[in-house]
Amino acid sequence: MYFNAHAHLNLSQIGSPIICEDRSFLEWATQLIIWKQQAAPREEEGIKLGYSQLGNSDAIIDFAPIGCIDKLAEELPNWLPFCAVLGWRAEYAEQAIRQLSQVKKAAGIALHAPYSVHPELIGYAINKKVPISIHLAETLEELELLRCRTGAMLELHKTRMDRYYNPANILLGYQPLDYLKLLSVAPRVFIVHGNYLEDNELKFLAEHPHMSVVYCPRSHFYFRHKPYPLKKMLDLGVKVLLGTDSLASAPNLNMADEVAFCIKQHPDVKADIIHNLATRENADF
Repeated sequence: MYFNAHAHLNLSQIGSPIICEDRSFLEWATQLIIWKQQAAPREEEGIKLGYSQLGNSDAIIDFAPIGCIDKLAEELPNWLPFCAVLGWRAEYAEQAIRQLSQVKKAAGIALHAPYSVHPELIGYAINKKVPISIHLAETLEELELLRCRTGAMLELHKTRMDRYYNPANILLGYQPLDYLKLLSVAPRVFIVHGNYLEDNELKFLAEHPHMSVVYCPRSHFYFRHKPYPLKKMLDLGVKVLLGTDSLASAPNLNMADEVAFCIKQHPDVKADIIHNLATRENADF
C-alpha cells in the first residue's frame, strides 16, 4: 500500500487535466479559476469523489478547505487533511486564523505559497507546533515574484484575484531559502514540488530530516518543468516523498501509476528506492 503525500481532492470533479496549449502554470491557473467560477464545485463532494478513486493508497495528505475537515474526518479513514489557508492581507490572515482555531481534526496546516500567505499566518502555523505544508519553488514565475516583486505571477493575481494585490505585504525574503529557514522550527514540514530549489536549499533540507520534499512526477511532466533533480536530492540526503497532485494536472490519483511513471522518468534511480519513496514508512507520518 502507498502513501500519497500530496493531493487536492476537492478538485476531483474537474475529472481530467486542464487543457492548456503551452502547459504553462499561469495559463493552467487561469483556466482553473474560470472552471471554479463556472462549475461552482462543492468541495465536500469533490473530496469524497477523489477519495473513492484512491484505490491503493494506505493514507493521503490532502489540502482540504477548512470548512470540510471536521465533518469528513470521521467518515474518511486514513485521510490526513491539512487546513488549506491563504491570505495576503492582514485582515485576511486574521480571518483565516480565527477559522483555523475552530478546526479540531486537522493533521496540519497547508500554507498555500509564499506569494499568497501573510507573515501572521506563517507565524500562527509555526506557533501551533503542527506539521506544515507549503508549495515552494514550484515555478520560475514564483521565483521572479520573490526576487523582483514583478512578472506574470503578479499580473495574474491582480487581474484574476484582487486588483489591490501587493506582494510587499507578504514576502518575507527573496528566495526559497528564507522560507525553509523560517519553517524549519516546525515539527514536520512538507515542501511541495520544490522544482526549482537551488543546491544550497537542497543542502539545507538534507540537514533537516524532519523536512521533506514532495515530488509529483506526472504533474511535473504535465507542466513541462525542467528535469526533476531526484537523484541529486537523494544523493544529498534530502527526504523525498511522492504525491499525485490533483486531477487538474494528473490523469488519476493512483499511486501505483505515479510510482511506475517515476521509475520510467528516472532510470538513474533504482526502482526499489523510488517505490520506497511512496510508502508510509518513508513518510514517517
